Amino acid sequence: MSKTQNKRLKLFNLDIKSVDEEKRQITFCFSDDKEDRQGEVVDQASWQTDNYMANPVILWGHDPSEPENVLGQGVKLDLNNNGRSYITAQFDDDDVNPRAGMIFKQLLRRTLRCVSAGFINHSWEVEEDVPILRDNELLEVSIVPIPANPRAIALALKDGGLTTKDARWMMDSMRKEADQLEAQLKHDNNESGESMDELKTQIAALTDTIGKIAESVNSVSEQNAAIVAKFEADEAARAEAEKQATEKAEADAKAAAEKEAADKAEADKKAAEEKAEAERVAAEEAEKKRLEEEEAAKGGSDDQPGADTDEFDEDAELTDEEKAQIDRELEEALAN
Repeated sequence: MSKTQNKRLKLFNLDIKSVDEEKRQITFCFSDDKEDRQGEVVDQASWQTDNYMANPVILWGHDPSEPENVLGQGVKLDLNNNGRSYITAQFDDDDVNPRAGMIFKQLLRRTLRCVSAGFINHSWEVEEDVPILRDNELLEVSIVPIPANPRAIALALKDGGLTTKDARWMMDSMRKEADQLEAQLKHDNNESGESMDELKTQIAALTDTIGKIAESVNSVSEQNAAIVAKFEADEAARAEAEKQATEKAEADAKAAAEKEAADKAEADKKAAEEKAEAERVAAEEAEKKRLEEEEAAKGGSDDQPGADTDEFDEDAELTDEEKAQIDRELEEALAN
């Protein structure tokens, strides 16, 4: 039996066991007891997890240097379940870490397909020419930027499941992952002298994906540029229409105000004329009344003999008695 203290990374195809979207939890297998691409077996019965559970982070690409790369926490471990070890990862809310929300959605879509465990192997032994890694101290579990297929990320970008900004970041992450796999491939080839077909396949898939993402980003950028140009043209047309509408409304308001002022002036003029006419008529009636009163006063003060203040109404109808009286007075006047 031998011992080593170097950190080891083991890539594993993501096998999702269950999903709880409300709690934002995904349970997936992060290791099993099958021989891996490096010809090694990780013993599932001797995991050491105390240090990990003290800080059970779920990382993006084994990189804790950026806070956004800490996607959430491992809330439960189920080790050596029929030779498979599972972890239940709870991802941060979008408002806490938007990147965690984006990765969570991509995992639900099965766009990403790999997980990797980082651990320190404390002992190993060879059984039937196969190294068995035992007493492995789990350090962290990472979601790795290896897509399910070369077009997965590009398709997510085109259908709106991924923003251009996130796609660019994903592309940069894949470049870093490809560089790491390339370095591992060279190291493993130097160690074993054998071709690592699976690593080559993953590097090729990453390279292909990066190219397709770049194409999609450029396409989306061109579409966005066209959309922006159309939006700006529409905004300019809308602004011009609003300007013309405002100018017309102001002109209409000015014309209405001028008409209202003219109508008021005309109404005031008419009212003044009517008032003047009414005052003239009132003055004439007053003068007429004054003259009548003067005439009446002059007739009532006549001292000439025979003047009679009684007025005779020629139109009044006489009674028989009044007619007889008039006839008698006329006969007496004739007789005298």
